[in-house]
Amino acid sequence: MAAWENDPEIRHLFIPFLDESTVGELTSPEEVAQRAAPGVSSKRRGFQSMILLDGSAVGEINLVVDPAHVFSKIPNTGWAGIVIGEARARGRGIGRVAMLELERRARAMGVERIELGVFEHNVGALRFYEKLGYQRIAEAKEKFWWQGRRWDDLRLLKAL
Repeated sequence: MAAWENDPEIRHLFIPFLDESTVGELTSPEEVAQRAAPGVSSKRRGFQSMILLDGSAVGEINLVVDPAHVFSKIPNTGWAGIVIGEARARGRGIGRVAMLELERRARAMGVERIELGVFEHNVGALRFYEKLGYQRIAEAKEKFWWQGRRWDDLRLLKAL
């Protein structure tokens, strides 16, 4: 995960840079290990899973149920995240399969809807989620920094 979070080709697609000074900050392997430590995520309902291709990790999916930062504030709302970190796994339909599995697991947990955020400049992800049935419900204006300007944080929602 630290390698993906520090990959200059993709990090701007899922790391929220608050201003120009934070663009160069890198994630250490220790920070990733601390986030994944037992007990850290067990306080909340949800899951985190690696995406495997031919036995090796190529990405990650995660879901947290009813976190404080969801826009909709409706009980039984999951907040989803996905990263396809390895270039060889992109554009092969792996993200679609992973999101459908995330939705299946969320339904089994009693989640009734999934919300997620997409940075306005990540047009590929926006198209991807819209094809899966996610709809825009809100936007936080000029929330994140990338390439010399501020971009909106778009919120999308899908009823399961």
